[in-house]
Amino acid sequence: AEPAGYANTKGIAHVTANYETADYEYTYHGGTHVVGSNPSYGFLLQKLGQKSAQNVNIDTSALPAGVITLATPSSFSSLNAATPVTFNYTPSAAGIHDSYIVISYENRERVLKDQTGAINTSGTSANYHKKVVKIKIRVIFEAVEADGNDVDIAMENFDVQYDNILDQTSESLIPGSTAITSKFLTAVGADSITYKAIKGSPVYVKKKFTFTNTSATNTVEDFIFTLKKSEAQTSVFLGDASVGISTENNTCNTTSTVGSDLGPGASCSVEVKFLAPETATTATNVAHLSYRLKTNQYTAKMFSIVFEANPPAILTKAATSPIIVNSGGNNISAYPVRFGSYTQAGHIILSSFPTEVSQPLSNPFVINNSSTTKASFLKQYEEHVGGEPPEGQVWTEIFDNGRIQVEAERTCFYGDDEVSGPDQTTWGFATGTSPCRMRVNLSLQDQYLGKDMVDNENLIPLKFYNNERNQFDSIYLVMQGFVEPNKSVQSNQNLTNISVGAGTLSFDWNPLSEQNPNWGPITGYRVFYGTNTSLLSNVFNAGGAQTYDTVTPSLSLSNLVKGTFYYFKITALRTTGGKTYVSDSNMPLIEFVIPPDGTFYDPINHALIDRGLQPGSVTKAQAIALCDSLNHQLSRNGATINPRRELIDSNIWAVLDANPDESDYPHAATALHWMADSPISIAPYFPGYQCTDTSGLDLDDSEIFEKSCDDCTCDTLSLIRGSDGDSLPVNTKYYTDGDALAVSARCWIDLNGI
Repeated sequence: AEPAGYANTKGIAHVTANYETADYEYTYHGGTHVVGSNPSYGFLLQKLGQKSAQNVNIDTSALPAGVITLATPSSFSSLNAATPVTFNYTPSAAGIHDSYIVISYENRERVLKDQTGAINTSGTSANYHKKVVKIKIRVIFEAVEADGNDVDIAMENFDVQYDNILDQTSESLIPGSTAITSKFLTAVGADSITYKAIKGSPVYVKKKFTFTNTSATNTVEDFIFTLKKSEAQTSVFLGDASVGISTENNTCNTTSTVGSDLGPGASCSVEVKFLAPETATTATNVAHLSYRLKTNQYTAKMFSIVFEANPPAILTKAATSPIIVNSGGNNISAYPVRFGSYTQAGHIILSSFPTEVSQPLSNPFVINNSSTTKASFLKQYEEHVGGEPPEGQVWTEIFDNGRIQVEAERTCFYGDDEVSGPDQTTWGFATGTSPCRMRVNLSLQDQYLGKDMVDNENLIPLKFYNNERNQFDSIYLVMQGFVEPNKSVQSNQNLTNISVGAGTLSFDWNPLSEQNPNWGPITGYRVFYGTNTSLLSNVFNAGGAQTYDTVTPSLSLSNLVKGTFYYFKITALRTTGGKTYVSDSNMPLIEFVIPPDGTFYDPINHALIDRGLQPGSVTKAQAIALCDSLNHQLSRNGATINPRRELIDSNIWAVLDANPDESDYPHAATALHWMADSPISIAPYFPGYQCTDTSGLDLDDSEIFEKSCDDCTCDTLSLIRGSDGDSLPVNTKYYTDGDALAVSARCWIDLNGI
């Protein structure tokens, strides 16, 4: 019989054929033990019938005195429930102690002495006697000398690492071993080894067990390592894929029944691996070692292995959803650390040279752990710096690749469990503890000039212990944001030499200067322009806009569309490190209108002014109504607008005087024009004016008035400008009632605010 087949009798592995005989009803083998171990073992005695056995007596006279003794009572009046019969085994020398006991009891049968005698049911008749049954049980215990003829156990741990990018694990044996204590025939009192694995994780836990024959002379034969679900289980196994348990590199036994011999000082080993599936639950198994110490003497040693399956620590960056970053062909889930897009206030603008140190929009930020399994960034600190983070330091650097620096608070290492004294492997943060806070410093030079940072160039892993210190994992952060180059500035933002014609436009501006000259000199200008302001909202991504590059601060365009608004953004072209880049300026967006036919554009008042008069002569009220009934169809920001015209006023008349070529006629010499100015009291404008005066003349200022009354009730008059080409001087100011005369009307459009 193979030794492992006897695992049901507490791991005793014995060739019992040597003890099979008809002389005994039962054979009890108490196992093989080391001299001086003094174990106690036995069996249960129980009745099978309905009635109890009475006057039970155990005859131990055949047992070797002082070696095998009965530890339980040798007699009892009745037997109803199962009753233990236990022996103390105290061998003083090696050997096989083979003896027996005799158990006698009354089985409640009565045997007649004389068939003619009457039976007295009171039980006192001398005509019968009670039947006594005897059971002879062979009792065997075996002893071996405690002379090193045994097996020592040493355990080594593997460091298992997982590469998220390559999606593969690697392992290495950690130097140093731990002695494991086992027990003969039981795991009670032996060492209990705990495997702590994360459910569903590709990272497994692996330990190597080495078994060494400590005898200098004897061979341990038929050595077999197996696992059992429990101490009392009869079945053994080397692996169970359903729960993630497997054995590897087993030099002890090829199967669960075929062992190996260990000569004096020889060793064998087996690696036990635990890769916990997502459905795994924590289970305690028994490591079972069966072997033959001497001829016909098999025994077993045991110790416990707890395969602990824990949920993973689940880390997330607060208020952030992960994104997928492709790195080296691998898709990695990473949490963005955002430094702001171009349109966001606070985005990166290069100012300091040669390195701009920036912080994200939210800094510090929080890393949460939604699991009860604690996480600790001590792993990252150990790899980056080594040792333990210094006490009393609020922020501790855990990562720095020359561009990205990450600092963490102590809660990221110890959670709320930090106490004085030595390090505890249970420290960390989890759900219910204070969260982990981190902050980032980003040091940029000229990697990105007017560009978004590239995800896979700014992806970093931060390693954390997951499941105490038994495993680790990584959370990935990716720096995201727009990097705006150093700006160019101008203190005087006024344009000069503006000329807007029929489809043409030109203007100059004051030269820009570098905000920080160390970021390179201005070598030219790039003007972005288009018919929609949205095209110019981001000059670093203005794909729909047109550009005009020039070395000097001036622009000249032709073939522009009449009746259309155009928008312009002036930027500088600068060079640093052999790279030419666009440098935005502090100049605001500039708006011009290319005038439709029959009009000209006044950039100072942002006005479209008719070149000619409306036909006919009208009163002031009629002139206002006439202009209001007219419009020009214009294109603004891609949409058609039809702004109403207005009657010109004194401000627009001044524009006409300043630009006489923009009128189709000699405006000041050949026509009188109603002004839209509000009526005024004429008294301050005519020295010596009396309310009784109905007309007056100031030749010095070419001012005339005529009113319809000879008192003060009608001295508030409207204004007419120009000349009748005859009696009135050129550019006369003529004050009269609004309905007193019918003269010309000229219109304009105020483009401000439309």
